[in-house]
Parts: sequence; C-alpha cells; structure tokens
Amino acid sequence: MKIKEAKPTTIVELDKIDPLTLPELASFKEKSLTVVKENPYVEIIDNPTYELAKKARTNLRSNRTALQNQEKAIKDKLNGFKKKVENVTAELIAITEPHEIKQQAEVTRYEDIKEQERLEKVRIEQERVDGIKSKIKSFADLFNSKIQSLTFAGIDDFKAEFDEFVLIQPKDAFQEFEVLYNDMLSHVTYSFSQKKATLIAQEENRLEQVRLAEERAENERKETIKEKISEWFNTWSSHVD
Repeated sequence: MKIKEAKPTTIVELDKIDPLTLPELASFKEKSLTVVKENPYVEIIDNPTYELAKKARTNLRSNRTALQNQEKAIKDKLNGFKKKVENVTAELIAITEPHEIKQQAEVTRYEDIKEQERLEKVRIEQERVDGIKSKIKSFADLFNSKIQSLTFAGIDDFKAEFDEFVLIQPKDAFQEFEVLYNDMLSHVTYSFSQKKATLIAQEENRLEQVRLAEERAENERKETIKEKISEWFNTWSSHVD
C-alpha cells in the first residue's frame, strides 16, 4: 500500500494580504472607476438634467452599497475564520497546556520552598537583631534603675561596678549595633554624672546643716555656761555684800 505523502502547508502572512486581491473586491476598483467615468457630475438646470443627475446619483450609490455588501460578506467570512482560528488555537494549546500546568506546579513547589527558606532566614535575622537590641536595652534599664535609687554612700560602688562592666563586656558581641551599645554607655555615664552631682550637692548641704546645727549647739552650750557663771557670780556677790 502506497503511503500518501502529506501535502505541504502553505504559509499565509495575514498582514501581507492585499484586500484588493480578494474575490469580493478584486474587480471593484475598475468598476468604480468606470461608474465614475460613466456618471459624470451633472449640474441641474432643468427637468432633463434633474433626471440625469438622479440617474448618476443612483448608479454611484448602487456601487457604494454593493461595496458595503461585499465588505459585510468579507467580515462574515472573517468572523467565521476567526472562529476557526479560535478552535485550532484551542487544539494547539491543548497539546502543551497539560505539560505547562504540570511544570508550573513543580516551579511553584520549588518557589514555595525557597520562599519558606527566605522567610526563615528573615525570622532568624530578626531574632538576632531583636536579641542584640534587647540585650542593650536590658543593660540600660538595669543601670538606669540603679542610678535612680543611688545614694551618696553607693556612688563609689556603682562607679566600680559600671567601670568593670565596661571593661569586661566585649563590644564585638553587639556586631553592627555597637554604636547603639556605645550610645547606651554614654547615656548611662551622663545620667550617673548628673545623679552624682545631685547627690554630692545634697550631701554637702546635709553636712552644712549638720555643721550649722553643731555650731548652734556649741554656741548654746557656751551661752548656758556663761549664764550659769553669771548666775553663780551674782549669787556669790550678794552673799559677800
């Protein structure tokens, strides 16, 4: 049995089709030129020329409506062709679409995995950042609390504690947030200096009050002695007299 050879497919480029080559329009250019030639413009001056003008008008109109009918016929055929194109396109899409869907599912699966990995990295990074900032804040809260409750007697102890903290605390533990750590140290140092100045002033004022009280007490003691001596002298003088 002889196998029938497949007929080669003719490639038609739609954008290169000349509408004038369509059978519905092929002869109309010549026909239109002929109609125009056979129906020249008529100036109406009387009834005979009026009849000629109407006849020319009718012939020209008939040519136009015939063309419009042909246009409609072509559009109807094109709509039918569009439907055929849609059907063929659907058939062609059906060849690859199941494979596309399957492949897209695999791409989506992998992208979901990578997205989860990205989100996990973001979470871990956020935990790292939050941990460092929280650590710095806890130091700040601790020292600020101690500064608020600090007394004059505890100034040296606090300074020794804070200096030791600064000395032994490794700065590289705060990584890129070392500047925040340094800001915290600066703030604590400033707060401590302000509190120390206030406590020293208060202590100096207290000592001055103690000194004045002691001075008053001493003056009162001396006055009391003077008064007793004077009283004794007056009593002794009255007995001598």
